[in-house]
Amino acid sequence: KFESYVEISRQNEQFVRRIGMVGSDGKTHHFLLQFAVPYWTRTDERTAQLHQIFGQCFRNKILSSRRNLWFKPTAVVPIAQRLRMTADDRANISLNEIYMEYCFENGIDPNDSNHIFQEECKRNINESNSPEEKLGAKIRAYEHACKT
Repeated sequence: KFESYVEISRQNEQFVRRIGMVGSDGKTHHFLLQFAVPYWTRTDERTAQLHQIFGQCFRNKILSSRRNLWFKPTAVVPIAQRLRMTADDRANISLNEIYMEYCFENGIDPNDSNHIFQEECKRNINESNSPEEKLGAKIRAYEHACKT
């Protein structure tokens, strides 16, 4: 049985749909419906492999076993050639979500820091600069964006 609503959110520069599936235990399990973008698909596969390796290391070490440290594998179900359903725990929050919420609450455009950095770079870098001067100008632009 599925929940009656579909939540649309933006992750990794693409829109995903979050659906809820009610299990036989009465709990709602959430899944993301994602269209397969080759770069993110490979990145997700590498992350899953890394979690698998860490999980094996944790299982083999006595101290981590005593502390009950483990990695929960993420279920991924292929639906169609370019569509997959990925298990999503609503308790997990990305740093990007925290930043976007902070910007929204404080009335800040999330891209302001990017704009400030780009404007500083345009102002300080020209084609006649050496690579070292360009790097120094970028570092100064970064520091200016951080202070602003």
